[in-house]
Amino acid sequence: MEKRRTATSGQMFSYLFTAAVGDLVVPILTVFLPLLTLEVGGNFFEVGIVGGISYVTSSFLPYLMGRYSDKFRSKHALLAASFAITASTSLVYLLASNPIEVIVARAVEGVGWSMLWPTLQSAVTTATDDKGRSLSIYNSVWSGAYAVGPIAAGLFATIGSLRIVFVATSVLLALGLIVNLGFHNANRESKEASPIVDVIPDSNKSEIRVEPPEKGRADTSFYFFAILVSAFAVSILLTFFPAIVNLAGIPVFTISVITSGYGILRFLFYLMTTYKQFRNRLFSRKHVENFVLVLVIGVAISSACLIFFDRNPFLSFLAFGIIGAAYSIVSTIAQSKIIAEAEFPRTGEAAGVFEISIGIGTFLGPTIAGVLLQFGKISPFLTPSFGIGAFVIFSITKLTSRRN
Repeated sequence: MEKRRTATSGQMFSYLFTAAVGDLVVPILTVFLPLLTLEVGGNFFEVGIVGGISYVTSSFLPYLMGRYSDKFRSKHALLAASFAITASTSLVYLLASNPIEVIVARAVEGVGWSMLWPTLQSAVTTATDDKGRSLSIYNSVWSGAYAVGPIAAGLFATIGSLRIVFVATSVLLALGLIVNLGFHNANRESKEASPIVDVIPDSNKSEIRVEPPEKGRADTSFYFFAILVSAFAVSILLTFFPAIVNLAGIPVFTISVITSGYGILRFLFYLMTTYKQFRNRLFSRKHVENFVLVLVIGVAISSACLIFFDRNPFLSFLAFGIIGAAYSIVSTIAQSKIIAEAEFPRTGEAAGVFEISIGIGTFLGPTIAGVLLQFGKISPFLTPSFGIGAFVIFSITKLTSRRN
């Protein structure tokens, strides 16, 4: 009989707190590191490298970490280790004097995030019997923090300086480290901290039986590539929009407000998914793959609209909002198909696959866009259309062949 432990309320709080801290910091680094790169003498090619290099390890490490986290007793130890890495690199940004230092620190930082996200998603997914609701709460918490991060950092940068932003991220990440170390030590002292429940119980406990997912239920390759090209687009925009518009004379705080549209709309959608009726309606759509395809195309169109950022900042805010909403819907559906439908104890492995799709897309996006902008003079706001166009061809071919 296979068994697993459910999380106590304190452990669940620690997971959600970890998600909030992580996603307060992630958008701040995404938006402000390109500005730091230009400040220390970098060019647009180096801006692209900074935007993508932290996700090199995310192209393979999340899968390994996900598998490892499934077998590891204390997930808090892995989470604490990830914060130790990211807090250290944040201090490097505070002291960096050239683009190479930023690039190297960014590469090491990626190791920390590659450890954190699959471990955290696996922990949240297996924390309760209602996987869908657990993921919805988790998504609402981290996306709310994500929406707040850039605006708060913009205020710090306006009142103080760009470097003050990295003081704040270092403090936040250190706090995440302390909290997870505290829970790790508490769990070591009490082996009975969380109750054991049957995952494949006997006949006397049939009411909590968890059935294995139906085979062939979801085409994971479709959702894998949907997330990949969406991350490809989002990473390009969040990396290059701040740098380009700042050089055009737009204040840092205005930039942070415009890019916050992405996080705010994403948070509002994730908040809606905490309601079971809304989740059921979303996931039970008969033609859910067609719906995802339309949303991904919408991301490409909204990205291209950012070319006109200088004409109306509100339209740029709206474009980021549409992209955030579309990406959140796509990622929520993909999470349900890839992670929530995975059979225990392979949720960590499934979370790793999900994170790899984000990692590959986020690495390729800014890197390719940086090369095209620096040497080909192609706008980064048009670059997402290349990846999404390939996905559309792939999807139409796949869906057509299945119907035939």
